[in-house]
Amino acid sequence: MKPTVQDQQIFADMKAIFGKFVAKIGLQITDEGRADGYLFFTSRLFHPTENDLSIGYQTKAKMVRIVARILLPVPTVKRGDLLELFNHHNARLQDVRVNIDPATQFIHLRGEMFLFEGSLDQKNFEDVLNLFFAALTMLFPMIGDFLDGKTKREDIQETIDAKIKGHQKAT
Repeated sequence: MKPTVQDQQIFADMKAIFGKFVAKIGLQITDEGRADGYLFFTSRLFHPTENDLSIGYQTKAKMVRIVARILLPVPTVKRGDLLELFNHHNARLQDVRVNIDPATQFIHLRGEMFLFEGSLDQKNFEDVLNLFFAALTMLFPMIGDFLDGKTKREDIQETIDAKIKGHQKAT
């Protein structure tokens, strides 16, 4: 399905917001294109290891998908602990989910938002990006430390729980 003029405008607005967002942390959009019914753009992140952050706009469903990936396969011996950690995380934070991609064994952090009335609520999109990036910057370094053997699953779970409890007290 070819993107409509409205789809192209939504994509341009998302790209402009995302471009400003990543520029604040010294990054830039490194790739963009079309694939599988999505218009997408990507920024490469290099901390703690090679990662990327992609935003895709599914034109048919009017859905924005945000995906960050740690581009290292998960060793088999760490997979069970990571899956348990991800289940722990996913049960508490419904807006951002973490999983291991079965095909690549890369770790994915995913978030989604749907567009209503065919337009992009720019403030809402910025809020979703901020929430997603907060989860990304909290989880990915801890996951990197876990994969490197510097921390245990239980320590990460305690950190997640403490942050959630702190947030709940603040609201």
